[in-house]
Amino acid sequence: MALSTLDLVLIQRHILGMKYLDNPYDIIAADINKDKKVSASDLVNLRKLILGVDKVFANNDPWRFVPSNHAFADPRDPHNFPEGIDISELSENKENMDFTAVKTGDVNNSATYSLASANAENRTSPALLLVADQAYQAGTTLHAAVSAGEELQISGIQFAVKIDEANFIFKGIESAVLKVGNDNYHFENGTLKISIDSRDAQMVQAGEVLFNILLESRKDGNSINWQLESRDFEAELYDESLQTRSINLEAADAVAVEKMTNELRNQPNPFSESTTILYRTDEEGTATLWVADATGKTVLTQVNHFVPGNNKVTIHRQDIGSKAGVYFYQIEFNGTLKSGKMLLAK
Repeated sequence: MALSTLDLVLIQRHILGMKYLDNPYDIIAADINKDKKVSASDLVNLRKLILGVDKVFANNDPWRFVPSNHAFADPRDPHNFPEGIDISELSENKENMDFTAVKTGDVNNSATYSLASANAENRTSPALLLVADQAYQAGTTLHAAVSAGEELQISGIQFAVKIDEANFIFKGIESAVLKVGNDNYHFENGTLKISIDSRDAQMVQAGEVLFNILLESRKDGNSINWQLESRDFEAELYDESLQTRSINLEAADAVAVEKMTNELRNQPNPFSESTTILYRTDEEGTATLWVADATGKTVLTQVNHFVPGNNKVTIHRQDIGSKAGVYFYQIEFNGTLKSGKMLLAK
């Protein structure tokens, strides 16, 4: 298994004190530039290697070897350790000559040491991403939106796509819900690699745009023909608990994505006592909620103040009359109307 964006997430959380790496070997692995400390510069160097900007570590070896019988004076500061064993003579068999191998950058211990010891990685169900596909004319700049195809929690994400350089000129990536800088992607030989990690997990609703891929078309065409490129770069998403999910990337037209964006979702659904609607916005303002029963009768009207970011609206069973069945709801916020459906269990 290659180094991945999950390693970046774990190192970043160690640096920020959110969750420390809990053994000396992981701390050694996190010291990417071999300066005997773990800092932001290690993140920069590791990301360059993951994206393929750098082909090798500039100031470190891909593997480091610690004598297995070495006792660290301070496991939280393990950087001063021998990387060899002195043997004075070879006239007899020697014991305790083993080493612990540490793969530089691999803090989630995903490296496969041999086929015999390789273990299957624990993954949950694939995460669905939608990428905008459309017809285009020569000389047009396309803003191809990459959107969530379902409600997602994103601590980090990485994937690569092929871009046909005969048809398109890659112009960059534009941030949306996820903040993307120039160091979060690399384009080379028709392959765009993307690696994004976040300090805190981002809660994203279905249809929300994560970022836009900017392309300039060289000729007329009917489809961008998106394809994942998974050789040496797994398409992965890391959720709030840092579970790894593979990514399914599907092409979708703008109308389908916009329709999904206007659909609200509540959790849990069905519910028995209460359910919560998540509404994400970049603006501040007043939101009005209406809930109607299956006959169309309004059973609840509620006014809330929304702020930029994730806003939650909780509906309790007693708020809507306690009668089991299907209920429809709408939220009007700053001129935009979104709707959803929920089921109150018996």
